[in-house]
Amino acid sequence: MIDCFVFLLIGHCAFGIKTDLQNDIDNVYMKRSLTLFSRDPEQMFIIRLSHLMPFLDPLIIQLFNITLKTVNFLSTKLPFLLKTTQESPHFWIFKQLEDIVKEKLRTSDKRVDLLQLMLDALTEEIINV
Repeated sequence: MIDCFVFLLIGHCAFGIKTDLQNDIDNVYMKRSLTLFSRDPEQMFIIRLSHLMPFLDPLIIQLFNITLKTVNFLSTKLPFLLKTTQESPHFWIFKQLEDIVKEKLRTSDKRVDLLQLMLDALTEEIINV
């Protein structure tokens, strides 16, 4: 039950996602999130490598971003080849967040959430500090 509350709180406050997790126990966002966070990140090789050699963090982040962009590109061009990758909770959640950002940029429906505040503050101008 606490997992549902935490996910509900993060979904509403950070991303403006409207969910009814109290009544909809089989919510797809909840299931994928629980699957995603069921593994202990500290047991993952890439996290251990990052702790051992923190100077590799920018490279690891770049590799992750390139992998994500490649999977997204290939999933639009060749969806039948990436069926198992699309089912991965990591890629699914990033794809959902990407869709949420695109929807917020496209519509004029403004909700008060952290993502909307960041999008409202987004500017193309160079800011000198």
